Amino acid sequence: MATSIKPFVLVCSTPVSGHIIPMQTIAKHLVARGYDVCFVSGSGYRQQIEAIGASFVPVEGYGDFHDLRARDLDPRCMRFSLFYCPF
Repeated sequence: MATSIKPFVLVCSTPVSGHIIPMQTIAKHLVARGYDVCFVSGSGYRQQIEAIGASFVPVEGYGDFHDLRARDLDPRCMRFSLFYCPF
């Protein structure tokens, strides 16, 4: 019997929301389709990436920064502007 090998995808992104959010969506769909996804970016995005089922590896040094506050990434606030969130 052949052993099933899970495809692996490495996703790397600059830790800036305009780059992370679209890549996170792609990674989420890949995880849902059975891919083993590892995401490399700034440590401030760990929680959001691990929540979609991907593994996370933070970058180190000057590349480890975060451009948003936690509430800016709260899905409940995404429908509001970044300047107003009732939560």
